[in-house]
Amino acid sequence: MKRAYIQIMILVCLLASQLNAESAYYIAFDLGNTKAETSVKSIGLGLNESETDSGSSQTLKLGRYFNPQHRAALFYHNINAEDSDFNIYGITYDYLFSENDLTPFAGLVLG
Repeated sequence: MKRAYIQIMILVCLLASQLNAESAYYIAFDLGNTKAETSVKSIGLGLNESETDSGSSQTLKLGRYFNPQHRAALFYHNINAEDSDFNIYGITYDYLFSENDLTPFAGLVLG
């Protein structure tokens, strides 16, 4: 699955470069910590349990600015917790409200 994801990222970049040669590509890498808490409570069944799981998370994002207000990216997000391992793939689109160094934005994520 990872191999197909990388091939799709390369294909999108090649196609996008033909549309607008003046746009800027970017690569982003994020590191973080993930904490999940779950609890189950049922009076009829006599259940009252809770569990906490934590671990690291990493995100790799390959994106493109189409102009100063529009950008899109493909991403791969991995969460390594104590008892589980998750892989999330997706695409994002962001609308940037200004052209400053610190810019608010609104976006969509499909993954």
